[in-house]
Amino acid sequence: MIYYPKTYGTCSGANKAINLAYKIKKENKDKKIFIYKELLHNPYVIDELKQNDIFCIDNLELLNKDDILIIRAHGETKETFEYLEKNNIEYYDATCINVKKVQNIVKEKYNEDYKIIIIGKKTHPEVIATNSYCDNTAIIIENENDLEKLNIDDKYYLVCQTTISYSLVSQTINYLENNNYTYEYTNTICPHQKLIHSTSSSLASSMDIVFVIGGKHSSNTKELYNECKKECAKTYHVDNIHEFYEIIKKENIDLTTKIEITGGGSTPHNQIQEYTNLL
Repeated sequence: MIYYPKTYGTCSGANKAINLAYKIKKENKDKKIFIYKELLHNPYVIDELKQNDIFCIDNLELLNKDDILIIRAHGETKETFEYLEKNNIEYYDATCINVKKVQNIVKEKYNEDYKIIIIGKKTHPEVIATNSYCDNTAIIIENENDLEKLNIDDKYYLVCQTTISYSLVSQTINYLENNNYTYEYTNTICPHQKLIHSTSSSLASSMDIVFVIGGKHSSNTKELYNECKKECAKTYHVDNIHEFYEIIKKENIDLTTKIEITGGGSTPHNQIQEYTNLL
């Protein structure tokens, strides 16, 4: 028996980015369409885009004057936008609205002389982009060791990577409270992401097997896997059909086996359906 959580798969920001890419290609058939870096951390989506002649690019200097560039859902640094404007490159901004919200908060509070704290992964593209809006001065909290970098005499403003687990946020706030730091905080975790986590992990507690579908480099999908793994020992994070099929073969699955299939905020529903069809 297959079960799905109430909320799973692509969030509105991810869907907006994907739909925008196809819309631009349809309207500009004679132009080359590029995405700056990966639109989403999902190989399935990237392969589909390639099949429609939409490619990722890592170097802006490779663009020609008639090319069109799409800024991915994770957002980009302010320096990237400055380069595009300076060189008159046509571009479309597919930055997730929730990521834009974080960037605007950081810019505003930095100008009000707050020290910025970003709770998230240091190497995540969203965090790197957001940090640029406070001139790369943010203290990035990825684990409890990073809390030692804080100065009790500073006043801080906290924001979060939109796909981070709330447990790290809670840990950071508890530390600031217990040590009498001066701070303010806006919870910038994506509501859709939070709902995926809560509904998926709740369902996982009564399942025999859980499959979390999505890119292995996707931060939100890895967080989702970790949450479900706490509730169901047989939780698998898979990003390709072959891997999925091999797991199915080794598991003793019958009509009574309760299987949950869910996906991260960057996992399209049609990808999840492809996996479901194998069961």
